[in-house]
Amino acid sequence: MKKILVLSLVLCFAFSLNTFSQVTNLKVNGSSTNFTMVSGDIVSWSYDVPNPGDTTFLNFWIDANNNKILDSADVDWTYFTQIDGDPEGQNGPPDIDGSVDGKVSFQQKVGLAPGNYILTFTNNDSLVAMSGTVTPLDTATFTISGYVNVPAGLNKKNIIVQLESSSEGGLFWDALTDSSGDFSIRMDADTTGNPWKLSIDNGFNFKGATISPQNIHLSLDSSAAKQYANNDFTIASAAASISGIVKDEAGNLVVNANVYISNYNGSFENDVNTDFEGKYFIGLSSNDLPKTNLNMGLWADTSYIQFNYNLPSINTGDNIVHNMYLLKIDSKIKGRITFNGNDPGTIDVFASCADTGFIRTTTNNNGYFEFRVSDKINNYTLSIGQIPQGYVNDSIVVHPGDTTADLNLKTLTNVDEANLNVPKNYSLFQNYPNPFNPSTVIKYQIPKSGFVSLKVYDVLGNEVGTLVNETVNAGSYQVKFDGVNLSSGIYFYQLKTNGYTATKKFMLLK
Repeated sequence: MKKILVLSLVLCFAFSLNTFSQVTNLKVNGSSTNFTMVSGDIVSWSYDVPNPGDTTFLNFWIDANNNKILDSADVDWTYFTQIDGDPEGQNGPPDIDGSVDGKVSFQQKVGLAPGNYILTFTNNDSLVAMSGTVTPLDTATFTISGYVNVPAGLNKKNIIVQLESSSEGGLFWDALTDSSGDFSIRMDADTTGNPWKLSIDNGFNFKGATISPQNIHLSLDSSAAKQYANNDFTIASAAASISGIVKDEAGNLVVNANVYISNYNGSFENDVNTDFEGKYFIGLSSNDLPKTNLNMGLWADTSYIQFNYNLPSINTGDNIVHNMYLLKIDSKIKGRITFNGNDPGTIDVFASCADTGFIRTTTNNNGYFEFRVSDKINNYTLSIGQIPQGYVNDSIVVHPGDTTADLNLKTLTNVDEANLNVPKNYSLFQNYPNPFNPSTVIKYQIPKSGFVSLKVYDVLGNEVGTLVNETVNAGSYQVKFDGVNLSSGIYFYQLKTNGYTATKKFMLLK
């Protein structure tokens, strides 16, 4: 269940299969033999592990031959880990009692696809299985249907198509394709997840393939329509690919690490999860290529540095391998930001390394900040998120353990202004980082003074934020957008000034 598996889109529990312990007293939906439930109801499970704090590897299978036994005919759906006493769920569902006591439990309302399943719980290389059946929702308000086309010779049946709420921790609804590749998701009247994201949830079973489109975004409205048809996907051989393995700094595989990739003009976005061997694969179709100025990264929790990697280009026939390593935070950098020696108020500060780490923090009102970093990276470039008008843009190189990483931005002098090279063209640049959570930086430039409007809109065209709405002098600028109060999803930002209009797309991914 991917949305159980990535409820908070955080990751980074690295595990080794030989550390698991035996699961006992397993119950799913209160049953110790075969569970049953209706799509859209609550699913629950509980089990014991012999050692407090143990980690269990869970795997959900589609029981393709309906024999209630795990065998080679069954289709892998999803997998994740669960940690005894973890109330947050680092890389899977939380243990809802939050106690490190050898007893693990979980429950959540889910729109599982009607069908037969086998759930496996593995510790110490010993697997305990439970079969079950999900029956259809009695009365559906919305029906979302479509078709999945796969290459000749491959099975079109038992592909899971998932409709995921944009609300954090929200419900999701699934459907299984039939032997013709058709699917139909039946769900209730809940529209709080708008815009919903429709995607294929077990595409990893098609090794070396690309899925097009990666996502379809739907805003459901029962007063306008209850049937949403022709939501079609195509699985095909990849014309180019980016793949690799994700490990922690100790060399352990990281399962379900969320790897994202996008380019700076917003025309390409994708995120995938690593498999149970820590491997990720991102396939690109011929229609996607070539791609330039790509940014790759790992979503990480606050105990790890967020990985970032810049890929200049990818072309047809390229099969790029790039392994990623999660570095645990074990050091600090402290300092102060000032403007002409004066307190700046609260501002965003960034510490980055071109091919490894990216950390963001905020100063206090007096400009003091503290970064939690990894000492495996020696040099970090320190910069601020928004340069006030009239100050020189500057940065410094800092190191783990530094306690006086101070940066004083000075007022522009006439010489500075003469050397600034006023832009010759109007430009609106792609935000960075993208995807982002919860804030990002947008840059733009204007060759002459004028009234500037820079606003953010959702996919329905509703204005959700105003970043600039004033007269601005000629020059280059950057502003921060904070999406902390918005749901995950696609948004647009638009610049208007002196007859020039430009719009870019970006993704908030919580």
